Amino acid sequence: MNPIVRTVFASLLLLFVLGAEALASERRRGPGRGDDERDLVVDKQGNEVRGRVIRRYGDEGVLVLQGGSTKLVKKADVARVETTRERLATFLAERKAGLTVEQEWALVARAGALQLPHLQRLQALHVLLRDPDHEAAHAFLGHKRRNKRWRWVIGKHEAPKEELDKLVSKWSDRASLRSEHFVVETSTGLRNAVNLAFDLERLYVAWMAEFGELFNLAEDVRDPLRVMTVLVYPAKYSEDFKDSLSALREPFYSAATNLVTSTGNPNLAITYYREGDEFPVDFFDVATQQLLYSTTVLGGVKGELPPFDGQRMCHWIELGLGYWFGRQFGGKAGYCERQPFVTDFALRKQAAIDAPGGNLAAADNEVTNLIGLHMELYHLPNKLTPLHRAKARTFFEYLMTERPRIEHKRGKFVDGFAGIVGYLREAYHTPRSHSSSAFDNALGGKVEVLEGPWKKWLLAK
Repeated sequence: MNPIVRTVFASLLLLFVLGAEALASERRRGPGRGDDERDLVVDKQGNEVRGRVIRRYGDEGVLVLQGGSTKLVKKADVARVETTRERLATFLAERKAGLTVEQEWALVARAGALQLPHLQRLQALHVLLRDPDHEAAHAFLGHKRRNKRWRWVIGKHEAPKEELDKLVSKWSDRASLRSEHFVVETSTGLRNAVNLAFDLERLYVAWMAEFGELFNLAEDVRDPLRVMTVLVYPAKYSEDFKDSLSALREPFYSAATNLVTSTGNPNLAITYYREGDEFPVDFFDVATQQLLYSTTVLGGVKGELPPFDGQRMCHWIELGLGYWFGRQFGGKAGYCERQPFVTDFALRKQAAIDAPGGNLAAADNEVTNLIGLHMELYHLPNKLTPLHRAKARTFFEYLMTERPRIEHKRGKFVDGFAGIVGYLREAYHTPRSHSSSAFDNALGGKVEVLEGPWKKWLLAK
């Protein structure tokens, strides 16, 4: 068979397979999140429970969302659990840089087989960005050819590629792309939008692998109207950049209702590109903060959650967590990789300078003051704001990387890592929220015990 004919035939056959898989997936998924049956729990008697797993860790068992209600499969009865997250991890492991266009196209079918419909469409769009004339990808995405030109469809927009690029470069007409757990909205081009969507899913998989069991995290937001949404602007001083927290125009995460999308969603991470950078500024940092809220207070079970009115709950620990976890991601856009944490010595040097310009070692009660600061003091346009941020981030780094365990009484220790774990569990997972003594209780002693060791570590390098 002629090679060209063989290629066309293979693409048509794959397109047929894709259509059948998409139909089967749609039947299983239903019209909305409440009817999504992609996850499976099998008990020891062989009974199947389908829906979306909300939470799979914890002593009580696996909690499954079915329509508007939940079903608990007791831990002792669970034989097997299959989740969207596991299939997502499989797909992302197979999606590597350096593949040919046809290998990329084959991944569209692979995403369908793994019941990942949003990534299936993203992958098809990725194929078109590599090969704008790929007929099978156009057909799969529902594009029509008019006057010998393909009309691309992105949300409400339909136009030839050149015209579409100009259209979505305006913030008011920005591209909005859905992945399995996120929405990316940006006016920086389709290539960036696709890459960012895939990178966010890689961050999600790593986040759940690292902390899912440790913090008994939810697999996703419970309310689909609060899907994690990331707004990416072309520059720090973009005219449309709405900085609701301060005048600093820095990346941030917000769940407050005074800043929402056109659909009323307040679950927003906001950042921008800096010229020459591979990723938006603090992209993985603010997305990590968003994951913290989305897999706890926005993703848990009613009656088991702390009261939440959209205000930040513990800003120093959120800034620290975003910095520590987010800093571990880099590489190539669209194919980000987790890397060993590398300390930011400039940040540590900044944190070591006390407010008046002296040495941190000469100041008192720095740790106590740090964890008691209100959210506004991390965002106000004030000369002390960068110092507060630096201290929060480096103190969290110290607790996570050094994992200090310091005897403060005979046989009694302050444990830095245990303090982080216990505090996060109480502050974001229990109805009582966090008390003033929650961190001390989780540490096993007064936080002041860590003051000297933290300063010594900070000033040592």
